Amino acid sequence: MVRLVITRVTDADWDQLVEVQFKAFASEQFCQFVNGKDTPLNRERCKKKYTCHEPEFWGGALWLKVIDADEVLSSHAKSNGNGGVNGNGNGISPTILGAALYRLNPNYSAEDLKRTDLEPESFKWLDDPEERRIAVTVIHDVMDRKMRFIKEPHIQLSILFVSPEHQHKGIGGSLVNWGIQLSKQMMLPLWVESSTAAYSLYKHHGFKEQIRSKVIIGPWDIEYSILKWEPEQKHQPVKSK
Repeated sequence: MVRLVITRVTDADWDQLVEVQFKAFASEQFCQFVNGKDTPLNRERCKKKYTCHEPEFWGGALWLKVIDADEVLSSHAKSNGNGGVNGNGNGISPTILGAALYRLNPNYSAEDLKRTDLEPESFKWLDDPEERRIAVTVIHDVMDRKMRFIKEPHIQLSILFVSPEHQHKGIGGSLVNWGIQLSKQMMLPLWVESSTAAYSLYKHHGFKEQIRSKVIIGPWDIEYSILKWEPEQKHQPVKSK
């Protein structure tokens, strides 16, 4: 029986994480705007973005992965301390079944409400100049809508994906539930941008839809929702000794 666990992403995971992400989002048009199609060059660009460690962009970011705990034990046993390699060619790094990026914004305020104006030329992974222009329009639309609604300290689930081979096994739900438990502990609302494919997952976990947008430009037809999970309690009882 597979024993799944959630743990932190490490520096040894990035190549595999990016590979799984591109496979999971292969049919998501919005993700093609953000990272391009699945090519070696675009994978490298995506990895570079995730590992740049710029405080302004990655401050408060927390990457999580779901792995099989028994695979970890098996990999360590096979390596026998000699740096053995598992089936993914990643040393003793186990297979990433799913991953999520949470952004913690406990000090967020109205002063943080600013939009980064993007230029079409920055979308190097899109060859067509018209597609670059459309990408800017769509992403600015998302930014503007978020700014109108998210004006308080919060947690944001920025990215969530599950390997196509391991979907419908509760992996995505476990990553969402992790964020809900964190939301309860921090007493902060949890926000997420969702594609139509993942919408039912968030609704199942009690998220309430705040915004739904459908953008049709040329051949691109993109629909997304912004949802919010609000903790019921804004305090935690203290037990007396």
